[in-house]
Amino acid sequence: MGALKLKKDVSLEDEINSEIYYEQKYISYLKDYLNGVKPDLSIELIDLNKYIQQSIKKSKRFIGDSEIKVSFSIKGSSKFYSNPYYIEFIFDQIIENGVLFHDDLKKEPFLDIELVVDKDKLMVEYVDNGIGIPDDQINYIFNMYCWLSEKSKGYGIGLTLVKQFVENMAGKIFFNSSAGVGSHIQIQIPNAFAF
Repeated sequence: MGALKLKKDVSLEDEINSEIYYEQKYISYLKDYLNGVKPDLSIELIDLNKYIQQSIKKSKRFIGDSEIKVSFSIKGSSKFYSNPYYIEFIFDQIIENGVLFHDDLKKEPFLDIELVVDKDKLMVEYVDNGIGIPDDQINYIFNMYCWLSEKSKGYGIGLTLVKQFVENMAGKIFFNSSAGVGSHIQIQIPNAFAF
């Protein structure tokens, strides 16, 4: 289990270099997706702890002057095999959104991440107490070019690609949210080792 209180503590140069790297990678994902290019779907052993920690670190650029507590736990002793390209992107996007859309008005903003891995699948659950999404907008969350908040940054396609990547791996994604309360995302991804 890990818990980090994120606050912006990186130098301007590190922040710029991180932003350039991240945007180049994101644009590459987008170009491949829009051009129908299938990424390398090689299967590798995934170090879940490493991927989660990297995604949390990358999300610091969205903190601003606030703080948010990000905690995670990994349960299960099975090894998890999947596509690292998809896993990295999914973790980055979901954690980025949890951090970006935290609620500055709440005394203790948080994002809790729980991963449970067994021989058949990885279950990932994200729960936050962020700004949430109004009921009348939830059906649009996975639509391309969708911005549902003035806090939105980027291209409005992150969750579209997350859903597509999860489905490309024969997985499922479930989303629930309430305005002013927060969001809850569950993702199930088959363990390629099981096949």
